Amino acid sequence: KEKATVIWNGSTGGVDIKRFDFSQRLRWRKEIRDKLGLKSDEFLFGFVGRVNREKGINEIIEAFLEIREKCKLLILGRLEIGKDVYTLDNLEKAKNDKRIIFHNEVSNIEKYYAAMDVLLLPSYREGFGNVVIEAASVGTCAIVSKIPGPVDAVIPNVTAILINPKSSKELNEAMIRVMNLDYRLLGEKAREYVVTHFNSEELNRYILQRKKELLGLK
Repeated sequence: KEKATVIWNGSTGGVDIKRFDFSQRLRWRKEIRDKLGLKSDEFLFGFVGRVNREKGINEIIEAFLEIREKCKLLILGRLEIGKDVYTLDNLEKAKNDKRIIFHNEVSNIEKYYAAMDVLLLPSYREGFGNVVIEAASVGTCAIVSKIPGPVDAVIPNVTAILINPKSSKELNEAMIRVMNLDYRLLGEKAREYVVTHFNSEELNRYILQRKKELLGLK
């Protein structure tokens, strides 16, 4: 560890808060919800990433299918099919549930984050969890696994809710809990935290300063 340096607050590059622009949240939210056929007041959970077992997709589906409150789930990303990815029952149930929307990868992900109320990232392992700070930049809070990476991107119970990985029960309880909390306030706090801790422009200044130090420059 003495050979490693964490610059500023870490991450793999921070967040471009000009691209993930909170001021556009309401406009983007309406645009994407209209496209997906969702009402403005429908509660939407979202997942963004590779759709496989290690991202916690089984737990997401299991937890969501147990929820009786009115809500929907957007699963956005590349579907990785194989025996190590899903239990077949879950995948078939998810595909047949009208409340669950599968969507391919997109280039304008910031708009889809804005359409979500809460991001889900119950991964088994992560490098950092860029989706958490990207979503936060447009005002969307998250439920994340209590593992290295995601825990470094949030303030527990202030900008996100933490759960143990591989537990659909804990995830289900957290999802129900967040629907009854002021999740918009969590999103606002998440956005404030990202702006002050993961702004890519500020991070780049710290990286430049560190490189100057390594080169013996002022």
